[in-house]
Amino acid sequence: MNESKLKPLEPENIDTKVAELEKDFTYDGYQVVRRELFAHLREPAVVIRRDSVTFNTACIAGLEDAIYIQILVNPELKKMVVRKCEENDKDASLCGRIVVTVT
Repeated sequence: MNESKLKPLEPENIDTKVAELEKDFTYDGYQVVRRELFAHLREPAVVIRRDSVTFNTACIAGLEDAIYIQILVNPELKKMVVRKCEENDKDASLCGRIVVTVT
């Protein structure tokens, strides 16, 4: 869909659209998702994208006073570890600003 063609809905149009959707909507066939399936704020979590790595607050708190970090991967165990390092260490990334170059 071409975003340049999208027009913002006016408040009265939003109400009309909501009413239209509610008219035919039913909860039949939907299931409640268990709370355990969602990440908890106090559990470390990482999001890996094509060009960046983002850590949640729990991860950052676990890194304490780290300024530079290294990301290590064990392909055999399929695990990832983040550790504090020095600025001049191999593949050191500034904590909070990790940029991955895609080639």
